[in-house]
Amino acid sequence: LNDSVTIDIVPTLSWTGEAGYTADGLNPEAGDIVTSFAYRVKYTDADNDAPGSGYPKVHIKKGGSPITDSPFLMTYVSG
Repeated sequence: LNDSVTIDIVPTLSWTGEAGYTADGLNPEAGDIVTSFAYRVKYTDADNDAPGSGYPKVHIKKGGSPITDSPFLMTYVSG
């Protein structure tokens, strides 16, 4: 009989604090159809667990509806 209990602390997402990412995860804040946008969040897990496969994702909507190919998988950047 295994009586062990596993406690997992929920990870958190926060703004990175870098220039352009102090109040949200989007930079630049506005643009047109040819503007490249970058989305960044800081993933923190007190148990040091990596994100699940395929996470985190960013959901992008226009007029309340997802744009083509949304949600998008985010890419790890050290720091």
